[in-house]
Amino acid sequence: MSEEIKFIYKRGTQITPEEIAMIEAASAMPAEYDEDNPEIDPIKTPELYAALVQAVAERNQRISKRQA
Repeated sequence: MSEEIKFIYKRGTQITPEEIAMIEAASAMPAEYDEDNPEIDPIKTPELYAALVQAVAERNQRISKRQA
């Protein structure tokens, strides 16, 4: 595994040339998909997409009941 790098941006802070190079290198890397957490796409995975829509609807109902 690679080293995890964390950065907290503070407003007004300048990004260093090394950080810019790191961002550009990362943007050129291919996307890695997690097998345990597949992409939710209505065309490729309609069952997962339907479950997501249902979960969001239930969450929104719970939130609206709390606010009422």
